[in-house]
Amino acid sequence: MSDQTTAIQMGPADAGRAPATRSRSLSERLARAGALLAAVLFALHGVAHAAGVAGIFGLGDTPAENLSTLVPGLDPASLTFRALGVLWMVALGLFVAAAVGIVLKRSWWLATAFAATVVSLVLCIVWFDAAIVGLVLNSVILVGLVACTVLRRGVVR
Repeated sequence: MSDQTTAIQMGPADAGRAPATRSRSLSERLARAGALLAAVLFALHGVAHAAGVAGIFGLGDTPAENLSTLVPGLDPASLTFRALGVLWMVALGLFVAAAVGIVLKRSWWLATAFAATVVSLVLCIVWFDAAIVGLVLNSVILVGLVACTVLRRGVVR
């Protein structure tokens, strides 16, 4: 095959690149697509915390007094209950911030995602009956974040 035929088959952007460069470019594009998918999922997970905020502050269909918790005697009118509502907002903000950090390729996204996941896990444990799906999802996210950390540090060879 001539160089011109190869360039046409590979596409104009790949013309003149060595095969190793093309494959690296593909792997970089796949890695970026995966990162953007993670960012979208983090953002969606963060926005899902709005349901917790709505429930705590009586903005949803379920009145706060009907939300059962694993904390005995937690009064929906108490300051502690409202503070936990603020934590739902914190988790929302942290997940969205982690998504932004991924998109902007900032190094702090991983620590932010860890913080968001830990806060979210605590809230899902407190509201175990209503947030069992969140508990499972946060556990999966935590495993993924640990794996990401291990791979970044080169612990696994």
